[in-house]
Amino acid sequence: GHADLNVIRNLVDSVSELKVIGNGDVCDWVSARRMFADTGCDAVMVARGCLGNPWVFSEIAADLRGESVPNAPSLEEKAKILRRHVDLYVDTFGEDTTSRQIRKHLLWYFRNTPAEKVLRARLSQIEGRVDIDDAISAALEEQAKA
Repeated sequence: GHADLNVIRNLVDSVSELKVIGNGDVCDWVSARRMFADTGCDAVMVARGCLGNPWVFSEIAADLRGESVPNAPSLEEKAKILRRHVDLYVDTFGEDTTSRQIRKHLLWYFRNTPAEKVLRARLSQIEGRVDIDDAISAALEEQAKA
């Protein structure tokens, strides 16, 4: 389902002494702006909208400051962020756990792109860091072709 913005609007209208954080369906600067406009909330919360899209926060912040929203990251920047994500995951959970759990994260970075199919074909073969890197490289190559 989708967030019922009327419920949030009604809450904002009924509790003037409290700050209200709007949550639900915020996945980019456009949906954040819509949340503010349609509900009158004081802040927005980004949850699933940042999965595979960590730059959403800088986009929303730029829009709130009245600045131009940054362009989508280049493939090089996306690769850098994705590999940093993997590094942090390995540092926190170890290579074995990361090899099992990182699969869904990898898919989020390439959701609804030609690279997603290539990545899905490799997920069951991930057993360690080298396999993760190979899967990322294959996905990035496919994305570059598209």
